[in-house]
Amino acid sequence: MRRLLGTLSAVVLFCSFSPGNAATQDTLHVGSEILDGAVPFLGTTSIESFKLHQGVRTPVSRSIQTIERAVEDDFPVYRVTIIHWAAGRGDSAITTVVVRQQDFALLRHKVKANLDSAVVLYSQGFLSGWVVLPNTPILLIDMETSHPVFPVDGPAPWLLSALPLRENFAIVIPRYSMWEKGARNEALKVIGTETLERHGKPVECWKVDNGPFAIPGYRAYRWVDKQTKKILQTVLRGKPDEPEYRSIAE
Repeated sequence: MRRLLGTLSAVVLFCSFSPGNAATQDTLHVGSEILDGAVPFLGTTSIESFKLHQGVRTPVSRSIQTIERAVEDDFPVYRVTIIHWAAGRGDSAITTVVVRQQDFALLRHKVKANLDSAVVLYSQGFLSGWVVLPNTPILLIDMETSHPVFPVDGPAPWLLSALPLRENFAIVIPRYSMWEKGARNEALKVIGTETLERHGKPVECWKVDNGPFAIPGYRAYRWVDKQTKKILQTVLRGKPDEPEYRSIAE
């Protein structure tokens, strides 16, 4: 699964840049007022990812993401399920993320891929679990944290759809990664409004700069439907002569 983080649709996007004016940029923590009443895009989304270079389109991967409300142990949660296939390698993964509805705090994050897997749980101030990678001893996770954490997004940026995007909105989101046994900062900024065409109709979107991607020299940009909050498109751009990577959601 860790190698999936290098593909287009594995948009965990561990970013560490400062978008725009630092004075307008806040850090989002579990329990922040900005998430009061927030709801992610609910339903099922199919995401096709491909490389575009010199006019040639090459498939990279496909993901199917479902976000739904659920109840676990009498507690309201959001359950995110993602099925991911990498083109040409026969690689696949199933990811399940469960977070509290009230603040999106991690409760459970489970990944099962062909060769590697991971489980991490948060309860009463402790993160616990394990990570299995090829040709590597099992990594056990047992660490205390002073506050709840946001999970990594997995193969689709579902938390972004819950944020109250607006002109010049900028935020830094610390996330916990079981693959690296620590936190990384994801930074994003709304850089304008653009219109995409979907099924012959114009859709007004927020264009979001999501910062440096895992591929050196690349940045990620996302287009979020202003009405539905669905992430319609992700584009990874490097230098002008380098391939562009795109993810299109339906």
